[in-house]
Amino acid sequence: MKIISFSAPEILPSLLNKSKVQTIRPAWKLLKGKTFAETQRLLSIQESKEATLITMSPAIYEWCVVEIPAGFRAGERIQLMWKQRSKNNEWCSKCLQGDPETMFPNDGCMNCGAGMEYMFSKKLGEAIITEVFKIHIQANLSKEGEIIGRWMLFDRKCEQNAMDILVEKDGFKSVGNFFKFFNDTYNISKETKPFWVYRWKWKN
Repeated sequence: MKIISFSAPEILPSLLNKSKVQTIRPAWKLLKGKTFAETQRLLSIQESKEATLITMSPAIYEWCVVEIPAGFRAGERIQLMWKQRSKNNEWCSKCLQGDPETMFPNDGCMNCGAGMEYMFSKKLGEAIITEVFKIHIQANLSKEGEIIGRWMLFDRKCEQNAMDILVEKDGFKSVGNFFKFFNDTYNISKETKPFWVYRWKWKN
């Protein structure tokens, strides 16, 4: 079973109450080897996986960016996890600290003292992918760094208020918070970038 892992505190509440039914992941990958030959080899590997070259550095094969195919398909069963690679099996939603011990339950968080109601397993649950589609996102910044313009281009016919619906399904409290997160994480202020949208239905 494939895994989708999360680590952003902004969307943790929506994961815990299972109102988050979507994630948005980059549809591109930066390839940069230690040598030009290594970068060329990495590009060949990605092209064999149906990736498409988008841009390349002025010095050929110093680095390049490829657009990658979707990593999941509709109907696929997935495991949703919080910080998959961490050794911690239990986490506290109050202080966001983890605990590797699971065999001996305690009275709550060993770090901040929060009660058991704040503790959750890194295995958030299973789900079935229901939709996969692509969008392009950009945010324009003022000289002071404030987001003054933002837009998305959907590669499909979509409902009215599509941006608001997308933000809500992704677990963000507002459109502004959504764009700030994506700009801070993926630097979408300089150019429009493609992303894959994966939607799912939680299994009971």
